[in-house]
Amino acid sequence: MKFKINKFLKAMEGSWISQKTTYYLKTNQICCNQFNYIIKKNKTLRNNSNAGELNCLEFYNTNNKKKDCYNFSPTNEDNLGFITQHSNKNLDDYKYSIYKHDCLKIEYKTANIEYIEYIYAINETFTTNVSLLKKSDKYMAISFSSNIKTLALSKQ
Repeated sequence: MKFKINKFLKAMEGSWISQKTTYYLKTNQICCNQFNYIIKKNKTLRNNSNAGELNCLEFYNTNNKKKDCYNFSPTNEDNLGFITQHSNKNLDDYKYSIYKHDCLKIEYKTANIEYIEYIYAINETFTTNVSLLKKSDKYMAISFSSNIKTLALSKQ
């Protein structure tokens, strides 16, 4: 069975608690934080390119009250697409690919910055992420996070 982006995005909807650890390689600093967030499907639009649907997800951090919206646009290939992030009046474009049957790979590249994130869906209530940040082909930071879907936050 092929892994489809719609199935992955549907499983992401809900309330989550996340524990994230970031290690900064240049300074040897470690930053740990925990936060709660809610992901909900904002809308689904038909894509004009016949590649499928444009899924709009809303991420709401309940700790700092920050809201970000992401548009997931598939291409004609089953395992590739683009993500546009709408936050603070900035538009950032990412590329996604289905890396394995249970993993979504997200990439962002500029002239000298590269960000790669792997989101592993262990099951519908547990995901883990690994993120890498490179600047001028040198690794600057790596982060690990575990995310558990909660029922209590859904009632807020």
